[in-house]
Amino acid sequence: MTDFWLPRLLGLLVGLTAGVAQAAPGTRCDGAQAGKLLGVSRDWQVACWRLDDGREVIAAVPLTPLGPPAAGAFRPLNKDRKAKAKPETAAPLEVRLALARDATVLWRGEMKPDGKGSADLRELLEKSEEWLVAIEDQQLGKDRGVRIGVVGHWGREAMSVRELALLFRLPGEGIPMRLVWSGLGNTRESRLDYCLIEGIATFQQVDDRTLERQMRLTPTVNRETKVPRAKARDLEKKCVATSPDPQRFPLTP
Repeated sequence: MTDFWLPRLLGLLVGLTAGVAQAAPGTRCDGAQAGKLLGVSRDWQVACWRLDDGREVIAAVPLTPLGPPAAGAFRPLNKDRKAKAKPETAAPLEVRLALARDATVLWRGEMKPDGKGSADLRELLEKSEEWLVAIEDQQLGKDRGVRIGVVGHWGREAMSVRELALLFRLPGEGIPMRLVWSGLGNTRESRLDYCLIEGIATFQQVDDRTLERQMRLTPTVNRETKVPRAKARDLEKKCVATSPDPQRFPLTP
């Protein structure tokens, strides 16, 4: 993935709980140190979120494996050869988790999402070329929680980005983090980087058993990207989106 896309993908996971009543906000912490606590190598991308009580929530996902360079890999590539290049394939998704304090791990966890019950997530797991992870605060009723967002993407001229949102309720001391819901979070669809349709998902606990997701879709035409005039008109005509009605889901007790 290019450096152009990295901040945009991570940007999907920033500031999602703005305006929601919650405890003192957490802050990002040193991912390298967190990776050592979690026991993962440099082949993993690590996110760390420090709570106001000093505990740290840590999550890691595997990086895309790097294969050996093919013969002639250092020769200049023309446009036709670039277009025929096969996309990279992400490693199977595995999320490693930990809760720590003062460089001591209080709890470890691991999950391998399978996408059952969601066509969007199955497509994400089957097609994603890379995994990224980030952590944010997430209020869950009267309880504090965190949203661990795993982002995957695929495609080039037509690029799709989706977040697997994992909502955890934070325990008291000595109690494991508890997954209460997982499903589709933020989205982004890009066509030639000219038409961008961004979906921002926010979550709110309605009652003890129910979670509500609101998805706000925002289409944007990026006229700084140069495309042929006829193609631009066609893309602009199709660059529309209507935000869906809020959806409600059962929470895991």
